[in-house]
Amino acid sequence: MKSLIIQRLESLEKHFEKNRLLSYDPYDGLNTPLKKLFLGNKFLERIWLQSIRLFPFNVRGLFGIKKLIHTKSVSDLLSASSILYSKTKDEKYLIKALEYFVLLKNLSIKQNSGIGWGLKFHFTTRFVQADINTPNLFQTVNAVNALLDYYESLLSKNESKKCLEIKNVVDEGLSYILKDLKYTENENTVIWNYWKNLESPIYNVNALMGGFLSRYKKTFNTNEYDDLIYKTIEFLKTGQNSNSSWYYSADSTANFIDGFHTGYILEGLIIAQQNGIDVVKDLLKRGIKYYLKNLFTEQGLPKYYNSNIYPIDGQNCAQAIQTLFYLKKLNYIDDDYIKRTFDKIDSVLWNKNGYYNFMKTKLFTYKTPMDRWVNAPMYLALAHLY
Repeated sequence: MKSLIIQRLESLEKHFEKNRLLSYDPYDGLNTPLKKLFLGNKFLERIWLQSIRLFPFNVRGLFGIKKLIHTKSVSDLLSASSILYSKTKDEKYLIKALEYFVLLKNLSIKQNSGIGWGLKFHFTTRFVQADINTPNLFQTVNAVNALLDYYESLLSKNESKKCLEIKNVVDEGLSYILKDLKYTENENTVIWNYWKNLESPIYNVNALMGGFLSRYKKTFNTNEYDDLIYKTIEFLKTGQNSNSSWYYSADSTANFIDGFHTGYILEGLIIAQQNGIDVVKDLLKRGIKYYLKNLFTEQGLPKYYNSNIYPIDGQNCAQAIQTLFYLKKLNYIDDDYIKRTFDKIDSVLWNKNGYYNFMKTKLFTYKTPMDRWVNAPMYLALAHLY
């Protein structure tokens, strides 16, 4: 498996270099001059966005939708390069990590109390209407986690000045989350806001935030955020369903169960446990059992929903590999399980032109490369497996 992983990493590196990190995105449909025709109508914007996403051919160029460098592409590549340097000590990865670090800083969005990171394109869902300068928790927590990966990769090189610079950027991101995005707190729980002024309680970003704060606690030897960590875990504990799954949100707006959001939750909880937060063990054990039983086929292919394999989606598959990597570290699965899943994903989604396809449905294979959604997360997943 390792030889194939190396081949895929090298092919993806060539793909990123050839395209200068520019790519389309499944959800970039509103980045068109035609957006003004919708007059800010949320329903019309959602219909248009989904139509562009699901049309079987890439028609973005016809509507003036341009490729972008996406924040999460950069944060995933920073994480991956840092991890690969730590594993190989090959200086080429450290050089790339520095490039991605500079780019990630440049993509940050200045806020009242720090800096955040966002999608960099207009985005409308049932929850939110966001413009190109709207940061959110998911993009920001992935950015600061990537910065911690970079920080850790430099510890052995006596790069104290660079490490201090990285920590300062992490602290600016954390300040934005704490003071601008904010959270809802009661006696027992904390619920972090995904978007500013949006208080819909989303489980996956809360788990990722709990994992990040746990890393921050251990990395910088501080107990400052302990109460927030434990109350975040309590929110996840009270929100776990009787069958050990989690819905997307804690209210009635999105009570579906899917693979990659469940993967985010498990990853956040595992990271918390790895960094000394012991209260997650029983919660995690139940969630892992549900995940492995209900969100993979017998052949090892990740299912998009607990009730349906389709679409076979690149983001869902990339996160599945990342989550399985963490489960392997906890001895819930073995190498053969990961190999079976990787081989199945690779056989279904790999494109001979050197990247992973966006997704496959029963009727179509969507071959337009979507780097934020698929190829950068896959590169990170493969870096974990290296």
